[in-house]
Amino acid sequence: MAGKSTCEECPASTDFQPFEGQAGCVPCPAHAVASAAHTACECGTGYYAIGFGDILLFLELDSASYDQYKAMFIDGDNVTFDAARELDFWCAACPEGADCLLPGTTIASVTALPGFFAGVDGTNTTFLQCLNDKCLGGGLCEANYTGVSCASCVDGLVLSEGFVCNQCPQILVMLGIVLVCMAALVGYLLYRREDSKNNDTTFQVFSKISISTFQVNSLALVYAFDWSAAMESLLAGEQAATSVGVGYLELQCFYGDRSAGSAFLTETLIYLFTPLVLALIIFVAKRFTPQVVWARYAWLDGSVAVLLFLLQTSLVERCAMIFSCVKLGRGDTDLFMTADLSVRCWEWSGRHGLYIFALGLPLLILYVVGFPVGVWKFLMSAKNQPKVLAIAQTATTSVLSGPQAENALTAHMQTFADNYGFLFLGYKSEIAYWEVVVMLRKIAICLIGVIVAVDFRLQGMSGMLVVIFASYAQLRYSPFVQADLNLFEFLSLCSSMVTFCFGIFTLDAGVNGASMPASSALALVVNSVYLFAVVVWGVKLKLSQRQKLLAQQKAVQLIEFGVQSDGKTDEYGIEMQIVGIPPPETPAAAPDNKE
Repeated sequence: MAGKSTCEECPASTDFQPFEGQAGCVPCPAHAVASAAHTACECGTGYYAIGFGDILLFLELDSASYDQYKAMFIDGDNVTFDAARELDFWCAACPEGADCLLPGTTIASVTALPGFFAGVDGTNTTFLQCLNDKCLGGGLCEANYTGVSCASCVDGLVLSEGFVCNQCPQILVMLGIVLVCMAALVGYLLYRREDSKNNDTTFQVFSKISISTFQVNSLALVYAFDWSAAMESLLAGEQAATSVGVGYLELQCFYGDRSAGSAFLTETLIYLFTPLVLALIIFVAKRFTPQVVWARYAWLDGSVAVLLFLLQTSLVERCAMIFSCVKLGRGDTDLFMTADLSVRCWEWSGRHGLYIFALGLPLLILYVVGFPVGVWKFLMSAKNQPKVLAIAQTATTSVLSGPQAENALTAHMQTFADNYGFLFLGYKSEIAYWEVVVMLRKIAICLIGVIVAVDFRLQGMSGMLVVIFASYAQLRYSPFVQADLNLFEFLSLCSSMVTFCFGIFTLDAGVNGASMPASSALALVVNSVYLFAVVVWGVKLKLSQRQKLLAQQKAVQLIEFGVQSDGKTDEYGIEMQIVGIPPPETPAAAPDNKE
């Protein structure tokens, strides 16, 4: 220093001097502190060093301007582009998700905190929340996980929903579960036909409401809710049961290439063509089989329709996955397919464009839009609407026994009711199309869950809003003929509403930064109670239906023996005999034999 013959240490912790023999110290940039020897500066805790060369690199990688980067990294508004060349570095605020706890952190050395990963844009300025909970921080993943956001699996494992890696289940176990589900489907189809013949479809409608509710509730797995393992297992069980087992089937386990991209393509092709192949088989068989022979197999028509009803949510979800993208960097083009993180979104000449035109649009046209529109046109067509109204009216007012109920309809109309009655039976005749409204509800919830994945809260709130509107429509129109079924549908919607509501609560952080386990536990309780209520209510309804059928058969037998009715009815709506016609005279030998 001037006037002094000895060297002194820079007095301030933010001053430094890299050269010997200088007359004074130089202040460090803002948010930086001097090293222990005061010969250099380093950024303090919560900041990291970024140089002008880094800015030039960012300008090449990104479309942002220098002014935008200056606003991000440079304090003050008076630093021009030329002036920035003279600065060695700035101390920029550490981005959310980055680890700048140690002084001296630079843009080259900054790493991600646990639960975050560095964006793929290459700037090391953007850190995003991990797509699962497998990011350990510092670019490391839990065992068996690898890749961007730790969302890929090591060899030998398969990637399941929620970016979770699993061992392949035993193939025989998988096939066994699917076969059990298929057997249950066949049993349901046979039972449905029997119900239609007995002209009592109450249990059939009850089953359809339960299936639709389980489908909607299981869609909560698609949403970013932080469920407990028990809740996830319950919802996964509901999903497998209501999708004929395809929700449980890991098709990747049946072939060698288990990469996410290959598995997604193969499975989507199966989803796209399986219903078409089944429909084509039925069409060809119906076309080339004699009518008398086909009459015995006409129930296959309705079976394909029921299968489509059960697979609807899976088909819609598969379609939405093609259009679902996730942001993996700070750039506008850093969007990648959620189902295959190697595919950059909206590149029309690339793989995503091929997926959209070859798979997405056919699925959208055939199943997302085509299925509900097709059902509407089918029920409301000039050819079928009179049959729908006549069958619905007969099912509403008839109290005849099974065989006589069949006589109330022509054979052709009875076949129509057997095949397609599940689409309209149980509803009031003036709104016999209400099943289309239920389909649209499930489609909306499914599309929101897959596509609106960029904002977890918006996703959850939108899904719950759909359920709220559905509950209002149910109360407003009471579409079912029987008041009990209207009540059951409303309670079912309430269970869905509570599920989504508690799911949103699981996104809220508690005091220690963990998700709120109480919300998941309450959702588990509500869904378990609903499942128990379905079983109890279903058994009670089935017993009541059985007793009613026996009472009907007894009434028919009494009528056949000449017993008349005074018009009074019992608790099942069956007319009770009060006045009887004297039976034929008993042969003289009868009293002697009796004695």
